[in-house]
Amino acid sequence: MYYNCNMGVDFADISGLKALGVHNIPPMIGRGVMIDMAMHRGKPVLDAGESLGPDDIKAAAKAQGVEIRQGDVIMFHTGWTDAMLESNPKAWFSGEPGIDNAAAVYLARKNVMAVGADTWGVDFVPLKESEKVFYGHVALLKKTVFTSWRP
Repeated sequence: MYYNCNMGVDFADISGLKALGVHNIPPMIGRGVMIDMAMHRGKPVLDAGESLGPDDIKAAAKAQGVEIRQGDVIMFHTGWTDAMLESNPKAWFSGEPGIDNAAAVYLARKNVMAVGADTWGVDFVPLKESEKVFYGHVALLKKTVFTSWRP
């Protein structure tokens, strides 16, 4: 059961959402910032469960000569989907690299417009015990969309 009593089988499959997806969001116009986390870690693809914290993001951005500003659209390159979706779809769907809880709060405090990645979500999976489940989505939606949280 999902938002507004929708059953997952009615609107979602492996190829994406048939309803309730980002295709329903109006166009966003902002500065795009791509941070290549795979390159920063010196490998073509990050591993499932590999987490990206605020210090990782800051270091990669600095090394790549980009700055995260208010209103930016931040995109993370991990190599995950290109490496795994066709060759091993079960592994692709079973885990992913992504941001940790602290990184979500860091990005929300930067008041970015949106955060995305070349993964099926932005949070890393499987989680470590200390992490809240899909907290990145919650923190970014609550702190940026609903309250315009400022640093």
